[in-house]
Amino acid sequence: SGDLERAAVENRAVAAIALGRLGALSIRERQLQRAAQLLGDSLALREDARVRTDLAIARMRLSETDRAVEEAQAALKSDERDARAHHVLGKLFYMKGDYAGALRELERALVLETDLDAAYTLGMTYLRLKQPERAKLLFEEMQAALKDSAAAHILFGRAYEETGFSSEAEREFRRAL
Repeated sequence: SGDLERAAVENRAVAAIALGRLGALSIRERQLQRAAQLLGDSLALREDARVRTDLAIARMRLSETDRAVEEAQAALKSDERDARAHHVLGKLFYMKGDYAGALRELERALVLETDLDAAYTLGMTYLRLKQPERAKLLFEEMQAALKDSAAAHILFGRAYEETGFSSEAEREFRRAL
């Protein structure tokens, strides 16, 4: 059509999408430095909460926790209803020992979207905050969704064991048996 300005905008958008997808693939292939570069290049062309969250994941796996937190927070500025970004930010806060921050983000993530991984991290957060009754209720809901699996009881037992709730851990391990 001869509209070179519009074509340039569209080409940047296509390039941003392609770079974002290549970055996501690089995360799955554990090429984390490459992923961070590709995702950063994508974001230089176009802001995208999904890509920003992927970059937070790459940074988290590279043990760049503070930078990962910044990326997850930026993703939420773009889309405050992004359950995945809340989940990643919650995990990052958990990793940093900020259990109150983790609690806020993980509960928000689960309100927006059901996710067993986020739920498990939330259960661990409840235990770190010395709220075993809330963890027990959450783990019971998860167990119902998992159809009372032995593997889930082992997982919950490990959560209790890691956070110093020995009798609860023993209970879960016995249920697994």
